[in-house]
Amino acid sequence: MSDSTNERHGEAYELGEQLTVIGRKLEPGELAPDFILETFDVDAGVIRSVRLADSAGKVRVLNVVNSLDTPVCHIETRRWDDLRGQLPDHVTVETVSMDLPFAQARWKTAEGVNHEALSAHKN
Repeated sequence: MSDSTNERHGEAYELGEQLTVIGRKLEPGELAPDFILETFDVDAGVIRSVRLADSAGKVRVLNVVNSLDTPVCHIETRRWDDLRGQLPDHVTVETVSMDLPFAQARWKTAEGVNHEALSAHKN
């Protein structure tokens, strides 16, 4: 749902093109609002919902990218997966992208990435 009062400009770019960000900007130290995103569970063969609240009590690193199939997003996400092993057990890494859950699962399998990928794709 677009609310023009929460549209922000000049904060995000893709290939030099300015994007519009919708939503209130969080300030440092402010709690993130809960969200529900989707992931494809390869083992069960189903799409499941994931909430921010599911990882309550953990430190979360949210790697937010446009698409795993773009070069910079690909490199960034691979790097976070590589760093994951150096992080304490109470830290989780989750990548959020606009890719469909099936595309994320394909990419993760091809790249050997093990952390959660969450789809922010809207139907």
